[in-house]
Formats: sequence, structure tokens, C-alpha cells
Amino acid sequence: MISGKGLILVDTSYWIALFDERDQRHPQAREMYDASLQDIQRRLSIAWPATYELINTRFLKLGADSVVKRRLRDLAQLTLIDDSAHRLTAYQLIQEQSDLKLSTLSLVDAIQVLMIKDVSLNISTFVTFDTRSFNPYVRDKLHRFR
Repeated sequence: MISGKGLILVDTSYWIALFDERDQRHPQAREMYDASLQDIQRRLSIAWPATYELINTRFLKLGADSVVKRRLRDLAQLTLIDDSAHRLTAYQLIQEQSDLKLSTLSLVDAIQVLMIKDVSLNISTFVTFDTRSFNPYVRDKLHRFR
């Protein structure tokens, strides 16, 4: 169960697992969705770049069947968070990491990290299956799946 009163930012990896029944993490994603949906639905959010990433990577591959169309309607119920205040800083962050030959975040992930750290957005929880990428940056906000 997810606790906290702020927004719940949901990463692409979670939505892919939830919407693609062939994904190995689908049962975990479905369990969390079913257990928490009524309590947290108004607080679920997605960053605009993650929306692009999700639609371009998974929904196009799944096809235009009725299940995908229904899931796109589900996404429309989410709070979409504007990323414009974080784009330049995210770009600079990944550029610096690249210059230092550090493991870099994707631009989408860097924007999400900055959003989570932005106290004005009041994000209390970050839901992702990609904890390895995000753990160094937002460990205290990660939702832990069982």
C-alpha cells in the first residue's frame, strides 16, 4: 500500500508492466494497482516526457486494439505534470554525467528526478521498477515492491 499525502509520480516502467500482460512484472503491477487504486487515484501523476516515452515504446508495439485504447483513457485520468521548468537543468545534468563518463540517466529519467526533488510539486512517492537507475537520486521517495 502506498502511504503519504502528496502526488504519486509513476514511471514508464510501471505503466509498461501494468499494461502489458506479457511483462514479467505484470502481476506485481496489477496487484498494486488493484490494492491501491481507490485510495490513491486522485494523486497518481505522470510527467509529460514519460507519457511520450510510454506511448512511443509500448503502446505502438501493442497495437490499436480496444485494450490499448482503454488504457490510454486510463492515462488521461492522471495528473500530467508539466516538465518545462526542469528541461534545461535535466539536459545539463546528463551532459555533465556524460562528460565525466558517469553512468547517465536518460533525459526522461533526469527530468523525473528533478521533479521529485522539486518541493513545490509535493511528490511523496515515486513508483518504478527501475530502482537501480533512480536509487542514487531519490531513494527516500521510491515505492518498494514486495
